[in-house]
Amino acid sequence: MNSGTEESHASNDMGFESTLLIDLLFFLAIGTIVAVTYQCLADQRRMRNNNNTQQQQNEQQPQGLQINRCCQLIPVVEYSKESKDGICAVCLCEFKDGEAIRVLPECMHLFHAGCIDMWLSSHSNCPLCRTDIEPL
Repeated sequence: MNSGTEESHASNDMGFESTLLIDLLFFLAIGTIVAVTYQCLADQRRMRNNNNTQQQQNEQQPQGLQINRCCQLIPVVEYSKESKDGICAVCLCEFKDGEAIRVLPECMHLFHAGCIDMWLSSHSNCPLCRTDIEPL
């Protein structure tokens, strides 16, 4: 009778130990998955931030020079009431006779010279129709 009880206790102890071992391995696996996922996301964010910073640095200087050149090549003309548009889409003010305006060559939209120059310092397209600006 004693030997049956001892076998029962031994099998219960082995069952408890194996359950404990399985639980431990399960939590270790979950912890590893969480740590690896976190590391991958952190690396991805770091790489994206580095790429954005490099791209901004690469684009800022040449684009500014190119846009300044673009502004110099788009002629300034005097506005007259006979022109098709009467409002600058950048500042939303009406044009007055004799004001300096620029006519974008691709889309023929009119803007105050100062307004479109400021727009083109950070953009390379028309503020109304988004057509890329190609200087004359």
